[in-house]
Amino acid sequence: MPSTTFQKNLMHDRPELYEAVIPEANGSALACFAYDRVMLHAPGERVLDVGCGLGRELAVLRAKGLLADGLDASAAMVEAARAASPDSAIWQGLQADLGTDERYDAILCLGSTFLYNHEVADIQCTLTEFREHLTPGGLLVLDMRNAAYFLTADGQQLLGHEQWYDVDSPGGLLRYSACFEIDVGRQLLDRYYHWYPPGEEPVVEHLQHRLLFPQELATHLKWAGLELIDLFDEPAPALGWYQGPGHLVSREMTGRRMQALARCPLKAVTA
Repeated sequence: MPSTTFQKNLMHDRPELYEAVIPEANGSALACFAYDRVMLHAPGERVLDVGCGLGRELAVLRAKGLLADGLDASAAMVEAARAASPDSAIWQGLQADLGTDERYDAILCLGSTFLYNHEVADIQCTLTEFREHLTPGGLLVLDMRNAAYFLTADGQQLLGHEQWYDVDSPGGLLRYSACFEIDVGRQLLDRYYHWYPPGEEPVVEHLQHRLLFPQELATHLKWAGLELIDLFDEPAPALGWYQGPGHLVSREMTGRRMQALARCPLKAVTA
């Protein structure tokens, strides 16, 4: 069944579709993971979720007592997040320009949102923006795909093969496929989705993520004046793999995800 409509960012501009495809359990795992890291490493309780999506993580963090605010590039997601977490300040914005003068004790950038920084200059601009909006000693929590995974046998099997899925959506059964390819020269992961929303024209979606390797990310954090606390590939809360503070940490860095924790220095950094 050929797709006849092209849209750059379908799922992230349609909250009901995102909710059908991304399980609630994954959001809860991410929120609990972030909460535990904030309680362990952050100097206070003010948190900013960059790329807050549906606001599921914000709602959990607020329920746990953190003063969590958020922003997202999608107006539809901002509206959904405000409904999910009405006590949070939530606005439309970009990770390279947070659109606020406030400083936070922790900044979260989860679910591979950070990988929309495709160029080195974009990465450095965003990390500098994060650093400048953290209080002294403030915590940065990053969660994203791990480029090193695609060097493993399991990761290689994901490339070039169309995978089909069926999920229940408010309008009925939603069928979609996903295919991953790597643009080696630009170090980008090309993600092609074919969506067949019930009762609508089929849609083709093409998204790109920057592929960052673990030590490459560590170097970018250092260049931006942030102090690396930890770098690991498990737990992987975005996949629902998190059982609390006692979850064993793996630093083999061959897993599907990677998490980085970094701290804003206590003394000001001169750019």
